[in-house]
Amino acid sequence: MFFGGGNIMLLIYNFDFELIFLETKVKSTSWTVYYNQIGTFEAHLPISSHLTKIVADNKYLIVREDDKKAVLTGYEIDNELILYGRTPNWLLEKRVAPKTESVTDKAGIIVNNIVTQAFSDVSNFEVLAPPQSTDITIERSVYKTVYNAVSEYLSTCNLGHSLDFDIKNRKWIFSITKGIEIPLLISESNKNAYDTAIRYDILDLADCGYYGEDGYLSGENSGIYRWEAVLPEQTETEAELSLKEKKENSEYSLKLRNFKFGKDYNLGDILRIQITKGSLRTTEKKRISGVQIVKKGGFSEEIPIFCEIGGTA
Repeated sequence: MFFGGGNIMLLIYNFDFELIFLETKVKSTSWTVYYNQIGTFEAHLPISSHLTKIVADNKYLIVREDDKKAVLTGYEIDNELILYGRTPNWLLEKRVAPKTESVTDKAGIIVNNIVTQAFSDVSNFEVLAPPQSTDITIERSVYKTVYNAVSEYLSTCNLGHSLDFDIKNRKWIFSITKGIEIPLLISESNKNAYDTAIRYDILDLADCGYYGEDGYLSGENSGIYRWEAVLPEQTETEAELSLKEKKENSEYSLKLRNFKFGKDYNLGDILRIQITKGSLRTTEKKRISGVQIVKKGGFSEEIPIFCEIGGTA
């Protein structure tokens, strides 16, 4: 929903946690933040902004708005200044996880070990202790970015992750996050939701598939209901993870009323949602996998992004 808001304030820092500039002449900002993915940032400013020269002269910058932060990844200068960015966990794409033989351990321990090893040369990089997680078995036959490995392994046990640019303590802090279930029914009849909609498809659905040179994963269905997939992975462990993603897609979309991000709910939390359309009435639990936050003209709007409770995206 739309909330009243004052002027937009952007704070610009360098990678050494030093404040470079504070800008209040901002036309609009748009953020999409995620539980277990890389988020995006975009801001529109007048061409007269001092940031026009600052971003042109500095390659490594962080932008902060309220408690949201992003690495500035690009800009466009025309009739106005447009800034583009990615949430700090984008930096996980700039490190590589090496190949490994089969390993079984708690998902949180595996992920923390990968991140710790990848950023061992950064003296002010801290990895927080993980929440409780289940055992998983991993195997990497090819190199992966640290982000791809982290996101994939955490998704198997419904966990998320964050890389914070901690200005107060001058540290980069990686943490594994875990949502909670909120005991509240979200529906138009309860007047805490509006613009509700459902979208469903089975375009990517498969329950068996081929991998590597001659590997095969069988499924439970047979006859016309046996749908196969070609899996790019080379090992059985990797292929099993990939096949789990070949599922039906059920999207719930809605806008929340009097229910604010960071106060009433957070990324990864689970909500019970009821949607009534015509003769259809369905109630399901959904996980909040992301939130879109737009500010413009003194108002802000939040739009949650949902996924299955057994997923993170």
